Amino acid sequence: ICYRIYYQDWRQHCRWVLKKLLYSAQHLNLFHKKNINCTIKESLSRFQPVCDEAIRNGVRIRGYVSCVLGCPYEGSISPDKVLDVSSRLLEMGCYEVSLGDTIGVGTPGSTEVLLSHLLKKIPADKLAVHFHNTYGQALANILVALQQGIAVVDSSASGLGGCPYAKGARDTGS
Repeated sequence: ICYRIYYQDWRQHCRWVLKKLLYSAQHLNLFHKKNINCTIKESLSRFQPVCDEAIRNGVRIRGYVSCVLGCPYEGSISPDKVLDVSSRLLEMGCYEVSLGDTIGVGTPGSTEVLLSHLLKKIPADKLAVHFHNTYGQALANILVALQQGIAVVDSSASGLGGCPYAKGARDTGS
């Protein structure tokens, strides 16, 4: 598993016995800029050669989209923004995209709205979900995702995880 690897790193280490590559993207420029100091467009363009090389070497790529139900800087999120980045990741070669409620503000209602929108364009077997339990809604959101046909749910254990940019999210884990 690799995180935030760019083309020069990949070329240098392409002999790794790597089975899966994980890539995290945001759909909000402000969060993306504060998190990894580049725009979404810059990040995706940096990652494209890594995807191409990974695919040539038989490495599966899983994409992650953060802050799909709320952002600590921009508030509510348009499902269109999530759809745009998720679709782009799939076009780049990701076999699946995990949708992260990174700050844990999602509700069953907002989860249903987002997934209904995405599932019009993306098959359920190409999506996974990851909900932080900041406000006690993670299990209810997972139920909505399962009811929508999403079969893959990411998790963590022992309170690990959390978003350093969101009040309370760091303490509750994923």
